[in-house]
Amino acid sequence: MQGEEGPPSLEYIQAKDLFPPKELVKEEESLQVPFTVLQGEGVEYLGHANDAVIAISNYRLHIKFKDSVINQCQEWLKRLTRAIARPAKPEDLFAFAYHAWCLGVCVDEEDQHAHLCRPGDHVRYRFEMELVRMGFDLQNVWRVSDINNNYK
Repeated sequence: MQGEEGPPSLEYIQAKDLFPPKELVKEEESLQVPFTVLQGEGVEYLGHANDAVIAISNYRLHIKFKDSVINQCQEWLKRLTRAIARPAKPEDLFAFAYHAWCLGVCVDEEDQHAHLCRPGDHVRYRFEMELVRMGFDLQNVWRVSDINNNYK
């Protein structure tokens, strides 16, 4: 329009105005965000659990534990790390222990899982379903064979 002075109104919009922060939901008013918020980051939820403060932003999930809980968490982290580590030797794999224990199961034993140790159609069916689940092409490249069924 003629007579108006200054640049058009679109030039006054800053990029950050396109991403306004969401309203913070706090479980308790006394809770404080336990970290320095980054540019553009907006904490959306702030709450607590036993011995911890939990904050969720559009960028991160932050859980701050009290010192006593941290020591417990570090111990469990060590245990989990050991549990999921690659076995040092093949004999450490569960499959070997499972097989050895299955060899000792009697057919008449009243173990709730004893039926899993006995060969049968259920084993072949589960194997075939696993091949289908993983998407193996059984028609052209892979095939299931009974060649080693009687191997001793």
